[in-house]
Parts: sequence; structure tokens; C-alpha cells
Amino acid sequence: MTYKKDDIVNFIGTTYYNNSSASAAPHTCTPGIARVTAISEKAAHPYHLIYISKMGSNVYGWVDEAFIGGLYDSSTPLKALKYSDKNPPLECYMYSSNWYKGAVKNSKPIGILWHDTGAGNPMIKRYVQPDDKNNNYDEMMKLLGKNRYGNDWNHSNREAGVNAFIGELEDGTITTVQVGPWEMAPWGCGGGTLGSCNGYIRQNGSAKWIGQHWI
Repeated sequence: MTYKKDDIVNFIGTTYYNNSSASAAPHTCTPGIARVTAISEKAAHPYHLIYISKMGSNVYGWVDEAFIGGLYDSSTPLKALKYSDKNPPLECYMYSSNWYKGAVKNSKPIGILWHDTGAGNPMIKRYVQPDDKNNNYDEMMKLLGKNRYGNDWNHSNREAGVNAFIGELEDGTITTVQVGPWEMAPWGCGGGTLGSCNGYIRQNGSAKWIGQHWI
């Protein structure tokens, strides 16, 4: 085994399981620093981790070795979190938004459009809240925190939507929350005859239209 009990490690995943052989849907969590508290050799999820307080993560369960990014060394930067199909970002689809119900689904994303909200509010809960269709409603509310003003974008009267938000969770952890499929065209930065993200480009960004995509 690569790690031993009581090792302090850099956890780069976003999920954990109740037991080392679990096949059911995992719990969501945030990456950060954690302690190895138990090991189950040859198991599907061989390491049991418990988060270190105020070090970013809230993991508390069994994880895959692939989601441990090495031993934690306080003298060097944390290993960058890289998302993939096997290690997706936190997910909180906003099923009640007009964007989720009506956005065009393109065949394949070919680029990324970054857009600053310009609001000066770093909290993801300002824009993202789960609804009753979210299977992890309670967990997501704990992670995100409640938007007490009810002005998030998960409403039918909100004509806006993007695929993901980067910002702070309730505990101050900086992370990414995906709110809809990557194939859906964003409604987030202006309008035009060809849809959102064309005709007007806000802030100081630049973009180029190729086929059905802005890049």
C-alpha cells in the first residue's frame, strides 16, 4: 500500500463511500487535507480518510487511491485539483431554472468561456441552490449554505444560466460546482441573433465564434 495509517495526505477527490467495498452512489465532499485512519487492502476504496479541521476538506469515509495526491507537505503548494469523468466536480443541477429546461444542447464543448459575475460576492450559494429533484439535497445545502434572500438562479423566472460556478462554499473552501451538463449552451453573458454569448461580450474578454460555439 502506498500510504499507511496516520499519514496526512492531500485528498484531491470530491466523493467518499460508507465502506471500502461500497458500490452504491458515493457522498459528495470537498478536496483538502485529511488523515488516513484505516486501510483495507485490495478493496475498491482502500483508504479511510477523515478531514483535518480548517484545511479545506470535509471527507469522512472510504476513498479510491487515485484521489489521494500524495503526502501533505506544508512547505509546498497543494497538488492542483484536476477534474475528469472519474473525478468530477461537485454537482448540483438546477432543474428548476429556465436555462436547464430550455438551453440548446450542443454536440460537444470545444472551449471555455470565463465570465466574472461582477457582483463582488464570492459565495456560490448566491447563485446555486439545490431543489427537490437533487438526490443529495441535504448534503448540498450543508456544503453550499442557504441563500436566505432566495435570489439564486434555480428559479423559473430567472433567464440566465451557466454550466458551473467557481467560488466559496459555506466553510470558505474554494471549489467548482457543476449545475448542468457541459453540452448545454450557457445563458450568461449577453445576447444576440445566435443566442447567448454572442452579439455582446462583457468585461474585457475576447471570443471567436466557430459553428455553434464561442471559444
